[in-house]
Amino acid sequence: MTTHWRITISSVQEDDSRRGLVTLKGSTSSSALPDIIGDAADRAHAWADKFGRTLAGCATLQLDGEDEDDDYYKIEGLDGSLSFDEIAERAVRERLHRQLQKEQSPPRSERSVRTPVGVASRYGADSAGFVTAWQALRDLVADVSIVSGAPLDDVTKVESATGVRWTADLRTLFMQHSGGFELVPAFELVDLGRVLEVRQMFFDAEEFVVEQNADLPPVAADAERPAGSPADRFLPQFIPIAEDNTGAVLVVDMRSGELSGCVIEFSTSMGGSETLWPSLGALVSDVITALTTNGALFQGKYRPEVGAGLTWSRMT
Repeated sequence: MTTHWRITISSVQEDDSRRGLVTLKGSTSSSALPDIIGDAADRAHAWADKFGRTLAGCATLQLDGEDEDDDYYKIEGLDGSLSFDEIAERAVRERLHRQLQKEQSPPRSERSVRTPVGVASRYGADSAGFVTAWQALRDLVADVSIVSGAPLDDVTKVESATGVRWTADLRTLFMQHSGGFELVPAFELVDLGRVLEVRQMFFDAEEFVVEQNADLPPVAADAERPAGSPADRFLPQFIPIAEDNTGAVLVVDMRSGELSGCVIEFSTSMGGSETLWPSLGALVSDVITALTTNGALFQGKYRPEVGAGLTWSRMT
């Protein structure tokens, strides 16, 4: 029996304290968890050795058909301090405990958010301008510290380094914040300095995957499709704007076509999603609508809460 898996690992670049996440995938001719963990660990160490990185902290492991938020094993001991049997035993115990806690937890109470009159009606999908919509968002979450971003000169330097022409809204986004803000559920905005780092991590992961799977189609096949089309590979036209703690990112898809500038989700394990928002302005408008109408995002699964900061609670 062949078991397909994907492991998301945290690593540190030599001479750099900043951590990054990457997802690797593979298959094992066994259904025994210690065997799967062993294969995944070997793949993780091979990747780290190739790119001069040190595995740091925990990892998460998902198997065939496990796509829900809690469907994963927390992996500890990849540094060799534990045997694969010990890692598997701890992972099963932690997962069971986490699932029992979720079943026993009462539904989270809904907290109200401030609703300035008329904001929702003024900013729909056809917002007059990204800057105006962003300012409306800042007004709604005034108790959240959204620190101003990078100067235009720095933004244009990073844009040039990507080799891709950005939209005006994308440039403006990085001038309006400095990262660390959970604009949408589970995803924190990355600052300008993180853009090239995230791209390079995905390019490194792609290079490693290609070496392991020589029959993969060339990147050009995905790059030539119009923006918003499915993509199995991370493309130069993808500009990261936010990342979660599983190795997935939100990117602005700068491929050509009617949806150029749309926002999609990408992960090494799952590839690119369908278009989530047709533009950055539409994304911000959806957040504003959720805030001003007590609405929710991601198929109604997450509702915003404004307190010491903007957070998102999963509906039960």
